Amino acid sequence: MEKTFKIVISVLVAIALIGVIYLFMQQGNNNAPASMNKAQVKNTIHSYLLDNPAILIQMSQKLQAQEQQKQQQQANSVIKQNADKIFNPKNNPIVGNKNGKVTLVEFFDYQCIHCENMYPVVQKLMKANPNLRVVFYDFPIFGEPSQYAAFAALYAHTQGKYLAMHDALFAANDVEGKMTDAKVNVLAKKVGLNLVAMKSYIKTQMDAMKAKKNMPNGVMGSFELAQLLHIQGTPAFIIAPTPSTGNPAGKTTFIPGASDGAALQQAINDAK
Repeated sequence: MEKTFKIVISVLVAIALIGVIYLFMQQGNNNAPASMNKAQVKNTIHSYLLDNPAILIQMSQKLQAQEQQKQQQQANSVIKQNADKIFNPKNNPIVGNKNGKVTLVEFFDYQCIHCENMYPVVQKLMKANPNLRVVFYDFPIFGEPSQYAAFAALYAHTQGKYLAMHDALFAANDVEGKMTDAKVNVLAKKVGLNLVAMKSYIKTQMDAMKAKKNMPNGVMGSFELAQLLHIQGTPAFIIAPTPSTGNPAGKTTFIPGASDGAALQQAINDAK
């Protein structure tokens, strides 16, 4: 994040320098000689930026808005082209009202603190919107402990106990490197899963993942879609009219990061 920030600032400064030079060329400068050497130009621009620091903030805000708009447009195009794959996956858990006319898709990792913070927000949205359909995409990007937890939850899905395991994993608060396979096993046992069968399932899935084999577990699909949508972290959300049953005129919203209940609720309202 810090490196990205420095790069953005460097780019903005460079753009600002070009912009100031352009202003001098277009408007002239009574205090500037007809021909300025490199040092004089540099000093003049330096003084201008010191006197007008707000220009960098304005440029940053404008650049951010443009990037967000561009990302939203690109995401909407990908979502439209892959609507059936995204909203009607064969192996992902679908909860809430499975016949709901609005669908919320979430990409998440059980070790992600922002995902944990969003967990109760999503729960409240499901209760407040009885017509909401929720599709979960386990997207374990924080290493093997996250993968183990994701596959444990997906094994629970095969046993009809996904939500119980999903809730237990987030309630454990094992984020930012605290999660271990042993802790996941304890939770699985409490949920009532067969640990021998679960471990066998997880090993098969993780071996396949290392070999980059496309197993029918939902996780590989998560990575493929995340790549198409340029999702680089968790959480990420898509809120849209459910294909074939939702309002065709409803709005699709892509949120590549943590949000709040009000913003997500507005997206749900826009999709109706």
